[in-house]
Amino acid sequence: MADVNLGDLVSEGVSPWLDGLDRRWIDSGWFAGAVGPKSLHGATTTVTALIDSLTTTDGPDPHARPLHRLLDQGADPDTAAEALAAAVARAAADALREVHLHSGGQDGHVSVDIPATAAGHARTAEVAGMRAAALLRRPNTMVALPATPAGLAATRRCLARGIGVHATDVYSTTRYRQVVEAYFDGLTAARTAGLDLSTIPSLVGVPIGRLDEAVDTRLRARPAAPLPGSAGLATARLLYHEYERSLGGDRWRALHAAGARKQRLLWHTAPGAVGRVVGWGTATALPRTALDTPGELFGDTLLGEHTTAQAVLDELRGTGVDPDAIARQLEREAAHRATRDWHRLIRLLHDRLTNPTPTHPRLTTPVHSDVSRPREGEPRA
Repeated sequence: MADVNLGDLVSEGVSPWLDGLDRRWIDSGWFAGAVGPKSLHGATTTVTALIDSLTTTDGPDPHARPLHRLLDQGADPDTAAEALAAAVARAAADALREVHLHSGGQDGHVSVDIPATAAGHARTAEVAGMRAAALLRRPNTMVALPATPAGLAATRRCLARGIGVHATDVYSTTRYRQVVEAYFDGLTAARTAGLDLSTIPSLVGVPIGRLDEAVDTRLRARPAAPLPGSAGLATARLLYHEYERSLGGDRWRALHAAGARKQRLLWHTAPGAVGRVVGWGTATALPRTALDTPGELFGDTLLGEHTTAQAVLDELRGTGVDPDAIARQLEREAAHRATRDWHRLIRLLHDRLTNPTPTHPRLTTPVHSDVSRPREGEPRA
């Protein structure tokens, strides 16, 4: 693991996050050893990572005992999926507890996806977020909600209830402004309800790598177009400018005085490109395979660069490439991908709960475990 590289990121004011935590990395002790003030500061748990750990044939099955307990409780595949995801996130939150305490609650968080089938409507997304929070039961956790109109409505309501939110898949300044507004609205409601704003974290995920890939695909037929890889950095710079601007208003000052924390930007970059998107007070998500990838740092690449960034996007529009249209397309693709992955997870869990395989025997005989029983009415993994 490249501790020095992560330490350099921390020195630049960037919090390194592990993207896509696998249950096996918790059980092996690797993740606990990888977190620290100069190392990993947080983690995302994703549906794809859960699928990977459920389908592995390398070593012991990390989910066998939880699945036995869920079967014993009569859980259906959807309930099992949420319980398994929450179990991974709880374990990660426990491993990050010292980072959370050391940073005064600023770092050391973990986020967990809600079912994609619930994300399309504000009320179902809100209920899914509430259900996830009840399963997580940790102060350093967040629920991941898509930054769509329905997801933003659910974001407001979850924040108003004191539930931390990780807004995902933001590709444009227009959408980012809406996320910030939802954050302020939710915190205002939470303050009115008498909640402690310092305990309500929030994060905004920006997939820079996907944006670059989509724009560059369209640029290949335009030799005179801007350099490949410029759209993502330009967008990051504009978002960072919006972030700074949002912190200068009276509304934020009032919320901050009441204990609110800044809503962080979380960059998802292409492998090896982490050093291109560096700004104080932000975070960057890396898959485990990228932790050992050497990456050159160039200092702060975001501060004061919004004018140059706007010129890059204007130049793209001049060549017939519309970043806003691409952002909308990427949002649709993200929703489709999330739904596809969730359905795959549910099919996989249905098979694991009912059908025998050579690798994963049928789960019909309870396995004794010293893990405590769930609370009444709550599935536990």
